[in-house]
Amino acid sequence: MTAATLSRPDAGLAGPIALSVSALSLAAVCFELTGAASRDINGFGLLAAYPPAAIAALGLGLATLVWSLCSRTVAPRWAMAQVAVLTVALAIGPILVEPFPRFATAWIHAGLAEYIARSGEVLLDTDARFSWPGFFAAAGVFAQAVGVEPLSLLRWTPLVLGLLYLLPLTVIVRTFVVDERQRVLALSIFVLGNWVGQDYFAPQGFNFLLYLTTMAVLLRLLVVDPHTTWVSRLLARLLRRSPDSADLAASAGSTSTRYAALAVVLLLYAASAVSHQLTQFFTLFAVAALVMAGVSRLGWLACLMAVITLAYFVWAAEDYWSGHLRDITADLGGLGSSIQSSVVSRTTTGTAPERAVVVNARLGLSAAVALLAAVGLVRRRDRILLAPALLAAAPVLVMALQSYGGEAALRVYLFALPWLAVLGAHALTPPVVDARPRAAYLAAVLLPLGCLGLATAFMLARFGNETFEQMRPMDVAATQAAYDLMETGDALFVLTESVPWRARDIERFSYVYATPPPLSRADLPTLLEAMRRAPRDAYLLLTEGQWSQLRFLQGVPTADLRAAREMYETTPELRRVQGSGAVGVFVLAGDGP
Repeated sequence: MTAATLSRPDAGLAGPIALSVSALSLAAVCFELTGAASRDINGFGLLAAYPPAAIAALGLGLATLVWSLCSRTVAPRWAMAQVAVLTVALAIGPILVEPFPRFATAWIHAGLAEYIARSGEVLLDTDARFSWPGFFAAAGVFAQAVGVEPLSLLRWTPLVLGLLYLLPLTVIVRTFVVDERQRVLALSIFVLGNWVGQDYFAPQGFNFLLYLTTMAVLLRLLVVDPHTTWVSRLLARLLRRSPDSADLAASAGSTSTRYAALAVVLLLYAASAVSHQLTQFFTLFAVAALVMAGVSRLGWLACLMAVITLAYFVWAAEDYWSGHLRDITADLGGLGSSIQSSVVSRTTTGTAPERAVVVNARLGLSAAVALLAAVGLVRRRDRILLAPALLAAAPVLVMALQSYGGEAALRVYLFALPWLAVLGAHALTPPVVDARPRAAYLAAVLLPLGCLGLATAFMLARFGNETFEQMRPMDVAATQAAYDLMETGDALFVLTESVPWRARDIERFSYVYATPPPLSRADLPTLLEAMRRAPRDAYLLLTEGQWSQLRFLQGVPTADLRAAREMYETTPELRRVQGSGAVGVFVLAGDGP
């Protein structure tokens, strides 16, 4: 880009003072949350456990950031630091409130990493994720190097990844946004729009970092010969702009630099190909989008990436696809069915009023980000925005390949979010209120209220499922009791996946989901027969997290859950061996200790 930046110089201590206020708001959040109790979490999620003062402090931090963007006396570099502080403030809640790491899937991933670190092998017939073991092997090696168990990495992973995302994203934003305040705005949109929560201890969170880094390297070092394509000409015509080639602010450097950048890109893509089955397709489609947008002539790179993906899938992942080929190909071309399973079913399932509020908060935030992006694209209508527009649309192609267990829409939104944030930054030009006293007074009244509402909406959207995503102490204790009771070869049954299990000794036991979960006398014989067919003793683990998931995610009425709990207590074929009430371990009569 050749346009001059629109940012203003820093004046005095305004920047440090604004950053200090943000830091104080973070300190206030942490102080208030130290007295919060996870038992207060309900259908509204983690927000229910937040003291009002903590929410107010969040709103204050966000309002300070917005004020910094609208003030001519605060340099954008100080506002950039405030974005990092806001990222910490939004992610710190579960770390301080919940006694155990959240998200049952993260516990399973810790178990996979623990097994690889302990044995140096993978169990292909135990878990399909072992066909892409890169992340688990790296996590296991890292845990051994620092002298901790993989389970110890779970608590801080979302916070660390959230901060790391900002590094490559800053490079990406600088490529498409000239004004420094709008750059900060783009980062803020990303942070506040990232409610999906895929930054837990999982391959997809780590691979999203690889994706952002890959795109940052491509845009800064490998855009050396922009040109026009029929797609760029079509989009330019729709935007009523010149179809000339894109003018990216890239610094390609020397030939040796470009070769080094290509090597880095291929290395990152190879790491993604061996650690996650889906992210590599997002990267592949993104590179193809850059070619179609006319900002790169690296079509051969997209072909090479496709060859890497195909080669790994055919040979290294043979144990997976040879037994699941029908499942893999069932969704090909089924964009409508993927949308149905990923979006419609998630917004219509469940009868709890609290669940409806959480879903509406998520839809509202997503719609707001998409609307900002559309306004930014129409308002700016610059040829430079053709690339992010195509990059935001490219992830939709993944939904035509795989519904990903009903989660494809979440991944599509996540991988489109960086580009939506770039476009959205062009929708708003932060007004300079210092020069207009009346506007400053009005902002001083309305800004905190608006930011308080935005912080509340984010907490609902991001942590609204915490009633069944948290790992309660009683659930962890029941799971540990089951492990202590079981012997090698025994089977452990559960009703839903909201269980802190498989974090260790994954090869010792059989783990079985009762699908669908038996909640009436008519369905119970199916579970009992499956437990009888187990090679050794069969145990049933019931936890509060499972009951909460059935209530708030699957919409099972409270009365039906109460009847189901009584059913398990009074079934003669089952004998309780640990726990009381809704939480406990049962064994088939005649089995177990």
